[in-house]
Amino acid sequence: MNKEIPILTKLLSETVFETGYKSAAEKYFDQISSKYGVIADTVLQNIYLQNMYDNQYLVKHLLFIVSNLSTDRRQNLEIIPLAGISNPDIEIQDLSVKCFEAWEDKRHLPTLISLRDNTKIEWFREYINDVIYELNEG
Repeated sequence: MNKEIPILTKLLSETVFETGYKSAAEKYFDQISSKYGVIADTVLQNIYLQNMYDNQYLVKHLLFIVSNLSTDRRQNLEIIPLAGISNPDIEIQDLSVKCFEAWEDKRHLPTLISLRDNTKIEWFREYINDVIYELNEG
């Protein structure tokens, strides 16, 4: 597994991530997930912890991958967007909220409500409010 971390870190840092397309990093994570199962989740966790304040692009890409995971694949990785909402970078906070939105999991409502109530950025507050509304309707 130790050899996977630098490879995936490089892919996360250097490849483009875009809605509707699977990046090379996402494809590689799928490969190591198939090979190692949930143990591959520790690779993403370690990469996040090593880069959470130093490499914002990489963290954003990682959050993008996490948001696309199926319910059975994200259980060990929910900590990443939970940590992301406290990151000082507003885009990382936004991508963290996008994870909760994509997952449609009401368990994250208290976290979203707290974030909404503590943010001073109006567009972000409105977006979080929309996500809260969607989760309450679902």
